[in-house]
Amino acid sequence: MINQSAQQNIVNNEDEDVIHKYCTFIYLLHGRKLKSSNVFLTLLSDKKLKDLFKLLIGVDTDFDACKIFASFEPSIDRSKFVSSFVNRYRKENHDSINAPKGHL
Repeated sequence: MINQSAQQNIVNNEDEDVIHKYCTFIYLLHGRKLKSSNVFLTLLSDKKLKDLFKLLIGVDTDFDACKIFASFEPSIDRSKFVSSFVNRYRKENHDSINAPKGHL
């Protein structure tokens, strides 16, 4: 039987691999390399790409998908563009992202 930390390491490695592949896909769609914050904004703003990411990563909610992506690249929460987008998204969707204030 595999212990808990070994199982978590496998899950983390799989998540990281999926995130790398997703970022590569976004780069190919845009025809150039983008900063992680811009890939994250694409994830937030495009429903089809967000649904694809959630399917690949194996989560059901937008917040879980965002949380996993943010854990991969923690500097995106300091991006002014991301903060502005999330605040605008919360206002338009009445906080439907369900993220606690101060997270994302």
